[in-house]
Amino acid sequence: MPKSKQIGYAYSQEYIKLADLLPSNVGRASLVDDLIRSHDLLALCDDIIAPSFASKDQLTTYHDPKFISYLFKEEDARYSDSDDESDSGSRGSAHSTLSNKDAEERLRERFGLEFDCPEFEGLDKYVKAISGATIACARYLTAQKVNSDTQRVAINWFGGRHHARKDKCSGFCYINDIVLGILELRRRFEKVMYIDLDLHHGDGVETAFAYSNKVLNLSVHRYDRGFFPGSGNSKFCGRGCGQNYTINLGLKAGLSDTSLRRILQDVIRPAYERYQPDAVVLQCGADGLARDPLKEWNLSIRGLGSVVVDVIDFGKPTLVLGGGGYNHEDTARLWCLILGDLLVGKEVTDKWDMIPEASSYIDHYAEDGYAFFPDEARTIDDLNSKDDFLDRLVEYTNLQIAKIDATL
Repeated sequence: MPKSKQIGYAYSQEYIKLADLLPSNVGRASLVDDLIRSHDLLALCDDIIAPSFASKDQLTTYHDPKFISYLFKEEDARYSDSDDESDSGSRGSAHSTLSNKDAEERLRERFGLEFDCPEFEGLDKYVKAISGATIACARYLTAQKVNSDTQRVAINWFGGRHHARKDKCSGFCYINDIVLGILELRRRFEKVMYIDLDLHHGDGVETAFAYSNKVLNLSVHRYDRGFFPGSGNSKFCGRGCGQNYTINLGLKAGLSDTSLRRILQDVIRPAYERYQPDAVVLQCGADGLARDPLKEWNLSIRGLGSVVVDVIDFGKPTLVLGGGGYNHEDTARLWCLILGDLLVGKEVTDKWDMIPEASSYIDHYAEDGYAFFPDEARTIDDLNSKDDFLDRLVEYTNLQIAKIDATL
């Protein structure tokens, strides 16, 4: 008999404003929040999880202290790389060989604050808020009573920053809140399964746990030469004690609802059943939707949303996070639909024909005739379904799953 769900949702007005600052998705958080509140879903959540600023001590449970100090613009971080190599370790020696401008440029390069991760006003607060919300969600799950008949689900749509490294920003990700959340869950739960459904490979999370058999890392992503981040080859399955506990499904262009559904049934579910985790972390990037400007996959809002809900229905304490998604309106539709399916049921959300008139951003949906489910038809072919590619990938992955030690 399925467990009833207790839904905790990370939310505050201040948090929305800070999440809006992300340069790759300016204003997206407000759009998501507006659509959720327009459907009166916020009031239906069992618990509102108050996001709090993560402390430096919390952030450095994974991230390098010098990296965090630099993000926070603390004085002890404002020195050049040559300090680490100097015999004396004095700051004076570094500044005697490099101008302040050169030193600052080298620091930005060292810590990844360039190109797709530019510095912006409020970066320090943004980092603290995103990571603090995910940690708060993880703590919401660890507070669940043992053997409870109720499944706790904690949602932070503005987390899911899976590219950030221990000491470097990457791919629009300034902090790896996912790793911090998993580490928090591991204080209570012995084994955690991480499932990444973003278009891009979850390289930062994989790097953090590549040597661990206590985190089963499964990433479903687009993989091709020159496609960011360049990692995620299906042949990489972890290292050392973590051998076979990293599962990469490197996919081709055009992934369809049908192919993703098969991956759920033939890979994700078998891996879950073999590993028997105590908790699940689920990254729900929306950049694989058909109308995303990246135009790589062909997933529908209903198709991706139903897979997410089915994973949550596995029944374990589950931390649900956002991720990519550059068509902001469709991202809002997806995340609102998922929350709605959990709170009021699919039978109700299937009747969500139109964007509610109460929406403050209703004009954003005018091009689609204000439809909640727009016409998502695209002519892109699902290359994964051709030449037995997906058949062979599933077969290869199942051989790896069979090597997972279920007795850990």
